Amino acid sequence: MKGFGWVFVFCLLVSTASAQKPSDPVLKSAQLPTYPVLARTAGVVGDMDAEFTLDSEGNVTSVEITSGHPLLKRVTEENIRTWKFKLPTEGGMDGRRFKTRFSYKLSGRWVPESKVPKLTVTFDSFDHVEITSDQQGEPTIRD
Repeated sequence: MKGFGWVFVFCLLVSTASAQKPSDPVLKSAQLPTYPVLARTAGVVGDMDAEFTLDSEGNVTSVEITSGHPLLKRVTEENIRTWKFKLPTEGGMDGRRFKTRFSYKLSGRWVPESKVPKLTVTFDSFDHVEITSDQQGEPTIRD
């Protein structure tokens, strides 16, 4: 009966290890995201959800924006295409799809037209990128 117990534990460990998903790749380089002037001026904020595919070298081969504002679509896609990844040693990344979210926010601070607005970018791995910008000019008060 003791032998059966060890066989059961061994089978359980093997099945658990084989059921685990491969490790995620690690983002090793990326171009700094931007906040499009037109979107910033128009006060456009929100999340852009995207999916992308990697090749066996860690390069992004395709990007699909799945939701978000049209004024933020192109800049989000272009940024994701600059990403380079270090792949896990177990492989299996070629053609695998990953999800990411870019969150565009306005800080609520206004800077004069003569100054460059402050841009803050936070990466939580590749899963979530937050881009926060100041606005330029004077706030508009609407009646």
